[in-house]
Amino acid sequence: MMNIYDAAALDRMHLQEIGLFPYMLDYTRDMLMYQYGNRIISKMDNRLATITRFNNLRILKKGYQQGTKFTGGEMRDVMKIIVFVLDELYTTDNKINQNQTDSNLYTIASCKNLIICYIKFIKMYITSRKKKFNEDDLKIFEREIIDWSNDFVNIFAQFSPSGLQLPKLHMWKYHTIHTIRRYGALNGLTTETYETLHKNWVKNPYRMSNKKNTHNQMLKTI
Repeated sequence: MMNIYDAAALDRMHLQEIGLFPYMLDYTRDMLMYQYGNRIISKMDNRLATITRFNNLRILKKGYQQGTKFTGGEMRDVMKIIVFVLDELYTTDNKINQNQTDSNLYTIASCKNLIICYIKFIKMYITSRKKKFNEDDLKIFEREIIDWSNDFVNIFAQFSPSGLQLPKLHMWKYHTIHTIRRYGALNGLTTETYETLHKNWVKNPYRMSNKKNTHNQMLKTI
């Protein structure tokens, strides 16, 4: 019987950058919205939009809008600033849900523990971009994956309709190390390179054309 995880290698960009990381942001906002209301969400979006400009750092001018399809590049840039966005964003003293009858159904993570979860994710993500892995590297990477996954589930499972029964989470937690041992570093498997080439040499030249006889115009642009 064929093992489906051997037939199709995982793709880091779709699992992390536009997969698990946006999940974290969505569940973070759901948690904060439940306990603190719109005011804290507006505060978070304002921080995202007013980060000091830096060369090649893309800023989400309208904040993070759930349901919007962001690119892997945009999510990587959010990773660079998310710790500063969340720093002292809320305390246990400014909740609005403390008098509601269902307020004890959910355990809200402290701001410190939430930030630690994001730091673990970023550290794990950086490790995933290594060009080579030896056995010691894989053991360290596996511990990072398990450590982050445990925090992720403990903090956010109660805010997920499925209880975090996510195929991407399962794939990342249980099959990443096996994939690297079998096929090598994830850098050689990701679709990020090809999607970047498609964007730069197909999408952008098409947008620059007048949409008539596009092939000739695109070839001249390239």
